[in-house]
Amino acid sequence: GDIREDRPGTTLQVAMRVQDNSQCNVDGSIGAVSNAVVEIWHCDAGGVYSGFESGSLSANGGGGGGTPPAGGMGEPPSGAPGGGMGEPPSGAPGGMGGGMGGSGETSDGSYSAGDTEATTTDDGTYLRGAQTTDANGIAQFTTIFPGWYMGRTTHIHVKVHIDKKTVLTSQTFFDETLLDEVYSQSPYSEHTGRENNTNNASDGIYDDTGLMTVEKQSDGSYLAVINLGIDA
Repeated sequence: GDIREDRPGTTLQVAMRVQDNSQCNVDGSIGAVSNAVVEIWHCDAGGVYSGFESGSLSANGGGGGGTPPAGGMGEPPSGAPGGGMGEPPSGAPGGMGGGMGGSGETSDGSYSAGDTEATTTDDGTYLRGAQTTDANGIAQFTTIFPGWYMGRTTHIHVKVHIDKKTVLTSQTFFDETLLDEVYSQSPYSEHTGRENNTNNASDGIYDDTGLMTVEKQSDGSYLAVINLGIDA
């Protein structure tokens, strides 16, 4: 699904394979979980999250508020890039795992039921979406390369749901050299001050098992793929 809406930025294709930890292997040939719902969300090129624009802008150009818990990641498929993502609830943008935007609410949407989510402050839905995994356990998204905000390294939030139960909540990350390359270009270059911000090494949530393998395509876009290991 295409979740870009009106957000400018470098195109990023994301493919995520959900696998059962009890039977998965590195190349993804066994253990694929079909009909799981993969949700992702991330900030735009200026560090702003839909659903939480006012809080994002007031946080010195940042967004996201809290620190969603990190989950376990499977190994990327052999010979393919790795990647990952996150969550919005039905009918409104998903929570960002923290106290931005008011009191918490309980999800009762089509993806999950009973999860506690942050209350949104606007009706934006850009850079948020959910896809159902196919027979190979893969969910695919078209988005933009995420931006950054103060206090966090660049990341994408991801949740996996099965039968409206959340089975994985995590974040995925990018190589710092790749970030330098992407952020040197417009519109990312308009967001200044990254040299003073948190990077992978200093981020308290960063986990290298969530590091996406990313390949640049001939048209200038990027492809990111990752396996998401779950206890099915």
